[in-house]
Amino acid sequence: MARLSLIPLLMSMMLAFAVAPAAAFDWRGQLTQAEENLTGDALTNENCAPALKAWTDRLATLPSASFAPRSRREAEQIAAHGAFWLERFFKLRLLLKQRLDSFASPSRACVDAMRLAFAYSRFAEDYLAQWLIERGRLDGAPRAILAGGPPHVLINPRAGGAELRAGDILLMRGPKFLSSMIARAGDEENDFSHLAMVGVDGAGHKYIVESLVQSGVGVTPLDDYLKQTNEWRVIVLRARDLTLAARAGAAAYARAQRAIDAGQPIPYNYSLDVSDNSRLFCAQVARVAFETASGGRWAPPQFRSSLKQFRRTVLGRALGVSVADTFAPSDLQFDRRFAIVAEFRNPALISAARHGNVAMSRLLAWLRQGYDFGPDFTAEITAKVLYAILAPKGLGEMTVEGAVTLAKAQDAYDLLVKRADAIDARAIGETGRPLTFHELARGLDEMRVNDCRMSRTDPASAAQLAQLLVPPPTACAMPSLATGAMSPRRPPGGQISLRTGN
Repeated sequence: MARLSLIPLLMSMMLAFAVAPAAAFDWRGQLTQAEENLTGDALTNENCAPALKAWTDRLATLPSASFAPRSRREAEQIAAHGAFWLERFFKLRLLLKQRLDSFASPSRACVDAMRLAFAYSRFAEDYLAQWLIERGRLDGAPRAILAGGPPHVLINPRAGGAELRAGDILLMRGPKFLSSMIARAGDEENDFSHLAMVGVDGAGHKYIVESLVQSGVGVTPLDDYLKQTNEWRVIVLRARDLTLAARAGAAAYARAQRAIDAGQPIPYNYSLDVSDNSRLFCAQVARVAFETASGGRWAPPQFRSSLKQFRRTVLGRALGVSVADTFAPSDLQFDRRFAIVAEFRNPALISAARHGNVAMSRLLAWLRQGYDFGPDFTAEITAKVLYAILAPKGLGEMTVEGAVTLAKAQDAYDLLVKRADAIDARAIGETGRPLTFHELARGLDEMRVNDCRMSRTDPASAAQLAQLLVPPPTACAMPSLATGAMSPRRPPGGQISLRTGN
């Protein structure tokens, strides 16, 4: 039965891709069809990896013209019902999560395919949101996290509301450099960069317990924490065992507050090694809290992110990352012991976050290819001064070399974001629509190749990127964008294989 169910699923989700030109792509019809398939049992643990990969692989290579309205009437329909379609993307993720949670023992391949499906549904959702913003059909920044109602805040109807409880988890993503680096550093290129946990004291007062790179583990009253407006996206997760979650929330607060009261806040764990609980990175706060509350029997996540490629880069080495895998914030989305409660988005940050995503993805891809950082005296001076100021406050094992390399990475990232801004702005001016992730990535790679060739032929007038990044000997060739989870290969011949072999 598992093999037979693969055929109708692939046929219904992908047949249009295999037989129709890209310009005829109907994203609304495809979204509706995917919902119908996920409502039943067509997607199984056995076929989920090839079925979802076929969908995301083809979706990734479609040009922006495939997502643009093809008539004035279609544009008016989408603009009038934009909020409805944004909610449909959220519903798709809820259905994907429900299917994953229904599998007794999901394979790693299935989970990784789910990661990509989640990511691309959010890419498509943000692409639509940006199109709506440019036409005045979507309001700007909400006043606070989890404020604004739909489509800014979308609530799982099974959750019974978005009011936060002790032990709830907030997965967060900002638009800045560190957020982009943490989210994209894993081999799986995740959506979120930070995890914060709702803690509770003995009197029942709620707090946010979180570990920050610059200060270690801190505690903030919940109401104060939710007033910030600098987060692009937030997802609320809740453990299905509510009693255990409440105990975990109490454990997280108690340990963090004891350390603060003693004048020695728990430092940040830069190595990302989950076996060292003397210092904690952000996701590790939740892991230790649930482990403590369960007497060591319950430690999220069920599936970790890989760091095998990142740890070999000059950036990973400088930061002291030596572990092969870690607990990335996004991993908790795919832990079947947790349910999605709500998602929040800040439309005012969508464009910045989209460009930050592609800038960091390409920067890390180039570092994996052997790029190194060149001399950057401004970054070196700035990093050393900041290190001298912050080190006494608890930078843990962060070294001067790590701080300098991080500053150089930020300079390169900032330049790439500016280039992505310019590439997208030119496209919008020429066609009236923003570019897709794949098109933006291609534009940055073309820029990198041009800068690389210029640095080889005329070093005295080398472009700015070539000054910040030193290429390996073979780096001036244009890649196929086959590396990285967000740059999948185009299927051979542009077709989708419907074979059902092992």
